Amino acid sequence: MPAYNASATIERAVQSVLDQTFPEWELIVVDDASTDATADVLRQFEDPRIRAIRQPVNRERSVARNTAIAASHGQYICFLDSDDRYLSPHLSVLHRWLTQHDLPVVMTFTRVLCESPSGEQYERPFDADAFIHPERHILGRTPIHISAVCIHTDIFRSARFDERLGRAEDSDLWLQVGEQFEIIGIDEHTCVYTRPDSDYHSTDAARSNYEVRLRDMRTRGSRLKSSPLVSRRDRRLIHSRAHLGLANIHRNERPWAAVWHAALALLNSPRERTKEGLLLLLAPIRH
Repeated sequence: MPAYNASATIERAVQSVLDQTFPEWELIVVDDASTDATADVLRQFEDPRIRAIRQPVNRERSVARNTAIAASHGQYICFLDSDDRYLSPHLSVLHRWLTQHDLPVVMTFTRVLCESPSGEQYERPFDADAFIHPERHILGRTPIHISAVCIHTDIFRSARFDERLGRAEDSDLWLQVGEQFEIIGIDEHTCVYTRPDSDYHSTDAARSNYEVRLRDMRTRGSRLKSSPLVSRRDRRLIHSRAHLGLANIHRNERPWAAVWHAALALLNSPRERTKEGLLLLLAPIRH
């Protein structure tokens, strides 16, 4: 569990692990140099199965997760974000499925309930055959939520979270795993994802998301080119959608920036959303 300034939510997340009906677990919390009361909250838990590791400087969640993986002792590794929580049978569901299938070297994931800041719950889309559409994972729109994932430790000999990435480092790992191992969805709700506050979806946040996505594509360039799961069309589609997203953001205040990004979107994938891209290209002329 990576944690950064998570004092408001981490008690609930840790308690959801303590409430598991399956008792044989260890919880490794990596405090990523929090400046709030996260460490104080963690000290309240005296269960010996809980270990806290504090990083002296903030290095982001990929480093925190890799640190926890290296410190773990189990045969399978699950993940839990500090603002999410498990339902009480989560680990039992995973353990039952894995033992029924002779403890395979695989990655599994379960169904997730989404919860809004107001407490309203709804189902997150579930796709047991997630890798029929591998481009979803590069686009950061993966149907696999990290708090629902369980991975055999042998897999981490050849796959880890890419610490260079600013976003979608989880879906990048799913691609690494899917190139070599089976990924299986278990059709049971076992955890709750807490949706971020509305400011996460602000214009500035959306622009940052698309910009980071383009930068991360350059970072992952050679690996994606060699991946058997990702076609050249998929890579161009990712660039196209990121540029189209930036075009939509800029269309009112910076129309010529919208033209530029719409043109790049069409250049990268002319068959995708062509009509929308052309309308963006014409927007400055109409004004």
